[in-house]
Amino acid sequence: MSTSYSATAEFTDSQTVLVDGDAASADNLNAAPKKALDRCAMLRAATDGLLVWRNTARVATGGAASGSTAVYVPPIEAVSLHDGTTWKAFSLGSETQLTTASHFSGGTLAGDTWYYVYAYVSGSALALQISTDAPDAGLIWKTGATGTHRYLFCFHTDSSGVPLPMRMSSGRYLYRFSAITSTELRALNTASEVTATDVILARGNTAGRELIPAFARVAHVRISLVATGNHVDDQVSVFLTTKPDTTASAIRHDFYIASTSHSDERDGWIETNDSRTIQYALSFSNTDAGDPTATLSLYVLGFET
Repeated sequence: MSTSYSATAEFTDSQTVLVDGDAASADNLNAAPKKALDRCAMLRAATDGLLVWRNTARVATGGAASGSTAVYVPPIEAVSLHDGTTWKAFSLGSETQLTTASHFSGGTLAGDTWYYVYAYVSGSALALQISTDAPDAGLIWKTGATGTHRYLFCFHTDSSGVPLPMRMSSGRYLYRFSAITSTELRALNTASEVTATDVILARGNTAGRELIPAFARVAHVRISLVATGNHVDDQVSVFLTTKPDTTASAIRHDFYIASTSHSDERDGWIETNDSRTIQYALSFSNTDAGDPTATLSLYVLGFET
């Protein structure tokens, strides 16, 4: 008669085997198999969601909202997935370009939308999927599809549904600014407030556009400042802070106006709050004949998960 055994997920160092003269009892005979089953359970728990890859991805230029997206998934050495009945390890042998026909159910990508790429099993083979369904809080599985759809990375579309060119490396995303119309990545346009003022980086230049996904809290931003007026040697400062901090600025940029018209830029990383909001303020000093006129624009160059 047999009975079920609930394995304990552990890996002990001691070994148990039978020797000559031991009784052929169930306890003795099962000692070694139970240890093996415990170790298998431990390995199973340790490989839940295991993903072995370069942890990189890219969106090239020349993509389309329908057809070839220019979104590329790199080779995958191994990913642990449930195929409906059994856990197995799957792989992807070479970099694969995603298309809407093969990976998005033949649809057309919508404008100003976040899309998420998943690995799953189809017909006993590894398949890839573009979905609007976000991953779970751990960024491991597709929400509602634990075990079957492994989250890989995300990308965003422009107003026409074309994926924005970017590169992801170990959770750090960098938009290809030189290949994107600057207004697509602009979060603040020619503002001039001198008191702490909100900038919702998630929203971007257009209401409804999100340049940072909901699960990201670190943004890569570009300060673009333009000052005009006959105030040579006056100083203009930009302060960026994580809302609602008031003790100090996360990014400060100072420059002296060298002519009647001066522009300057600086890039930096800043933490946002849960709403992906930061604050900015301008400040003027060393002014001898009134303040110059200065305006600030902010661009989202990327983000980090």
